[in-house]
Amino acid sequence: MHNSLLRQLFTLLLLAVLPTLTLQGQTLEADAAGTPALLRSNAYTADMEAYQVQLADLESRYGPYHRSLLEPLQGMTALAKDVADLELVAELQNRQLQVMRTVFGFRNPELEPLIRDIITNAIARAQWSEVADHLEHLRYLATDDSTDLDTRLRLVEQQADWELMRVFLEDADQRARNFMRARSFTDELLSMAEEHYGESAPELIPWLYKSALTNYRLVEMLNADTGISSDIVDRLVQEDGTTRLISNSAGVISPEALFGSNSFVPIVDEGELVGEAYLRDGMRAVERIGGIAESQGNLEAQAMALIYEGDFQRILGNGLAFRKYRDARDLLLEAGVPEARVEAYFNVPMLIPAQRLHLTLEEALADRETQHNLVGEAAAGKLTLGPLLAWDEGVPNVPRPVSADATFALDLPHDQVDLTLSISQSGRISSVEVQAAEPPERRVERKAWRAVRDIKVRPALVAGKAQRSRDVHIQFLSLPE
Repeated sequence: MHNSLLRQLFTLLLLAVLPTLTLQGQTLEADAAGTPALLRSNAYTADMEAYQVQLADLESRYGPYHRSLLEPLQGMTALAKDVADLELVAELQNRQLQVMRTVFGFRNPELEPLIRDIITNAIARAQWSEVADHLEHLRYLATDDSTDLDTRLRLVEQQADWELMRVFLEDADQRARNFMRARSFTDELLSMAEEHYGESAPELIPWLYKSALTNYRLVEMLNADTGISSDIVDRLVQEDGTTRLISNSAGVISPEALFGSNSFVPIVDEGELVGEAYLRDGMRAVERIGGIAESQGNLEAQAMALIYEGDFQRILGNGLAFRKYRDARDLLLEAGVPEARVEAYFNVPMLIPAQRLHLTLEEALADRETQHNLVGEAAAGKLTLGPLLAWDEGVPNVPRPVSADATFALDLPHDQVDLTLSISQSGRISSVEVQAAEPPERRVERKAWRAVRDIKVRPALVAGKAQRSRDVHIQFLSLPE
């Protein structure tokens, strides 16, 4: 009698919270197997009801945290996934996690698959802070001595990557906080690797380049025209002090006496970037990569590091960049790389800095081809820089950071604008023209035009000499306002 009443109540509950699966769904089309929607609805209700009865029975016998509850909870979760009821999936997954923590303990690695499923569902539900919390939980599982360093590094890297994504996913007033958290995780990655491997080990190379890119992004934020720069300055001063935000020949104007605040305004020399010291840190990290490659006798990797070092020199506006490029070209030839392949790489202008580290020329060429192929017919017959997926509205000229974790590959709508431009021998951008925009709105075109004027580019180099490039295509993608 009790079970019969429970079944009736549960059926009524399902009909209330899942209206798309009730009798009104009779007009829906059949699925790929030809099963009418009404039958699918009835089957779902019956299966879910059966699991609920089983769950209630097990709870009454063994209590709310017994391992026997996991089977019906997993079955219910699978059903909820089938009908894309993400909120119900989240409730059931959290219930499973409670039971598993009780059964296996809070630090048992058997929790990891479930937590990763929870992360995937949280991303689908756009619950960005939940993702960060569960990534921290995964890291907590790996704090014991039995976890190898590579696993721990990967977990911290995921945290850093996710905080970089939160910069554009969350409200503007959270951007600085999220970036500084990503910076902290990146610093931790390098410290962990240095402590374990030493300061000259090849295992440091990916973390050194990640650190270099973080410093580049920091300086771009510091020099943005939007409010993000003041937010970053305030947080940076709290962590690092003011010394590295000003030029040696400049002072600092503190408006505290005028406005009663603790903020300050960095003063730099004309033509200098705010926070150049951080960009130089990034360049030194790339220099370390070259030093490690040299110590290993790897000429090709040493040459690629010289190219990336030149890119940082180029961003700093230093003419030494072109000497670095020529030296890299000579090293590649000395390493036995065919001259035709070397010229194929240098003869085309490129967005800098490279978002992915490559220690062989062929890997770099393959990556560039993959990126260029993404723009499709829009670049037909044109030299192209490929796509530029804008990171954030505060720094739209900065490419969105790349994560190696497929979990973070979000399927978001984007505005798309195809433009052409000219690139001078020194890498300056001019003659920017919009070719097509989707949606075809003036505000979308203006945003792309303004962003593309400020991109950083390595100009085409032919036999080591910089060349002007005209009518160069770029595809600009950004989140809708």
